[in-house]
Amino acid sequence: ILPKKPQHIFSELADMHPTTKLNETFQYQNQMVAAGGYIAAMVYNNDVDYGAAYNQAMRELVFLPLDMKNTTLDFEEVIKRKNIAIPHSSDIWGKQEIIPLEKERTFEYGRPAGSIFSNVLDISNFIITEMNHGIAPSGKRVVSEKNLIYRWQPQVKIDTHYAYGLGWRIGNYKGLQVLSHNGATMGFAANVYFFPDKEIGVVMISNSTRGHSAEYIIYQRLLEFWFGIDNKVEQQLNYSIREKRKMLSDTTNRIESAEKSWLKTFVGKHVNAELGTITITREGDNYQLQIGRYQTEILPYNNVDGRRLIIFVDSPISGFLLYPHNAAKGTFGIYESQHSYIFNKIE
Repeated sequence: ILPKKPQHIFSELADMHPTTKLNETFQYQNQMVAAGGYIAAMVYNNDVDYGAAYNQAMRELVFLPLDMKNTTLDFEEVIKRKNIAIPHSSDIWGKQEIIPLEKERTFEYGRPAGSIFSNVLDISNFIITEMNHGIAPSGKRVVSEKNLIYRWQPQVKIDTHYAYGLGWRIGNYKGLQVLSHNGATMGFAANVYFFPDKEIGVVMISNSTRGHSAEYIIYQRLLEFWFGIDNKVEQQLNYSIREKRKMLSDTTNRIESAEKSWLKTFVGKHVNAELGTITITREGDNYQLQIGRYQTEILPYNNVDGRRLIIFVDSPISGFLLYPHNAAKGTFGIYESQHSYIFNKIE
């Protein structure tokens, strides 16, 4: 998607429509979280634009009081640093590749929903403050206990085991409240868990989009150490590896490399009012797709329901699928659980 500014968050929200009643279904949504962050920041300082106000509020109200010295929202500052992690992702064949750091700008315009650059030590200070009910590691109170604890209250049910509060996933483990949240970008994955009653927690950050799998196993192993419970982590790890290999094999076996010519109908520019422009070009026998700052080879894919789809090959957007809407006209769609986006061919 083309580079956007913070104000685009609000125009995007204006085009979005609820698919269920309030508090009826859990639907995580970055734009709404980002809008809330910007509105709060403008209350703090409305003399600058949304992005500057949010950066200032986070720096002065969170990062500095919590001694998070290496945490920033300033991408220009990050790219000047020498000691930084390099993001990775994998292509459709499972090969891990370095992702240019510049790709991490994708959601910079929606930064309150997750564009912080940090490390485990700084985020640990944040979690310690949570478990101290608003008192930073320095001993200084940075938020009232009442307001902090209110964020831990369930607001909408996720499933039989979890609910979502104000920025935290709330669960129960062996009778203990556990708060957590994960996130991922084009080349990083992060996960945080903590038990307020036991004052223990873990912060995990991986420089790969595949990091969540490792983080989950590490968390399960820590539960064994903390509570003396046999979670059969080794069996879980072996099962996870087998399943991922099986999924990779199934995906690659469904790719129809010999049928590339089928893609020629889709060569051209395709537009959706909400998601922007996708351009498909032909280079010899290969077909390339461009969306914003991302480019990937595409191939025909034999879906489990018998339909022939278009699959993205290259990292960091590998595995994404386009569904032909009208093959004769070269149009296609993107379908999620409750939304659909049709791209119309314009040239």
